[in-house]
Amino acid sequence: MTSKKPQVEASRNELIEALDSEGPKVTILDIPIEQIESDPNQPREHFDPDKLKSLAESMVRDGLLQEPGVYPIETESGIPTRFRLIYGERRFQAAKLIGWRALRCKVAAGDDTGAINELKLMDRQWSENAERDGLSALEEGKAILAVVNVLRQQEPDVAVGSLIERVAVQRNIHPRTARFMVSLVEAPESLRQALLMRRVEKNVAFLLLVYWNGLQKDGKVDAAGKRQIKYRNLVREWASAQGIPFDGDAIAKYAAATAQDVKIVRATCKAGERMESFLEDKFTAVVHKAIDQKWTVEETRRRLSRQGPTKPDPADNEGPPAPLYEQIGSRVGKARLVVHLERMRSRDVSRDQLEELGRTLRSVLAEVEKLTTNANRASRDAPATSQTG
Repeated sequence: MTSKKPQVEASRNELIEALDSEGPKVTILDIPIEQIESDPNQPREHFDPDKLKSLAESMVRDGLLQEPGVYPIETESGIPTRFRLIYGERRFQAAKLIGWRALRCKVAAGDDTGAINELKLMDRQWSENAERDGLSALEEGKAILAVVNVLRQQEPDVAVGSLIERVAVQRNIHPRTARFMVSLVEAPESLRQALLMRRVEKNVAFLLLVYWNGLQKDGKVDAAGKRQIKYRNLVREWASAQGIPFDGDAIAKYAAATAQDVKIVRATCKAGERMESFLEDKFTAVVHKAIDQKWTVEETRRRLSRQGPTKPDPADNEGPPAPLYEQIGSRVGKARLVVHLERMRSRDVSRDQLEELGRTLRSVLAEVEKLTTNANRASRDAPATSQTG
């Protein structure tokens, strides 16, 4: 594949002059391919080989129409030697596919936050052009969640749901659709892979996720199994609120924090995991059938209504029910429990949601009573303070 490949590599003097110049710290330079690396927070996980090849052919034929944005991450003696992409991952991959030795990029100074944000804005504008391929619903959900996680560091007291809705408004996405996209991040592996590989369309995936949520509540699992699944999810949500991975250490910390026997907590979580695996196997079979038979939205509704145990919401953009409460923050003195009274009083709220909220509030009240008792005991045991002098 022949191409109009850039011949000029970025010289040390050009980089020094560009990054030290006055005015906006953004310049266009040809940078060796081996000095560029992908952004580890890049939301896109799958690149369609055919579309990537088409983009490469377009770049060979027409040249690079829009330069990727980068910023320096490594230097030697004050001279940038390695760069990270701000945007333009597909163009970067296409350039490697073509065999270009260098790629013309817009370079922002690493400490120039304004310039980096400006480049991101320019890329959003460019995204309206046909050169870019849209993100899948899962990748979009991860991208939304990445922004929410940054916002949480700045505003730890704001509920996660409110942050998701804020990002949704900024991206012109319906808030419930954004919640649904974020929910896909925690969907079973079979559905996530189907989305990444573009084997199912977004609205079909949404309906399958509704089915999965219903399967967890109403699937062919006895009452004890359902309790074990709910308990495991509770511990997992607690670990997430603490900002720690859900593993054996998290289970032990949860047991200590809630004054429970760690052996019982661990055994219950293990049993819940087995029940979830049973349900995931059943769900995976449905996902594979949807892929093999190329289910449409209407077909998915019809099929899942036969499958049971739950009927998907007929509205394409309707997401899972909003939570009645959210646990926010993990740092000492920063933890919050936010109860959404308007949602709690809604006619659409389920009995399971109310029971879960009740258990959470009773747990909080029990902790308050325990702290009150300890405070009263400490007050009685404290020596009398002299009032003279």
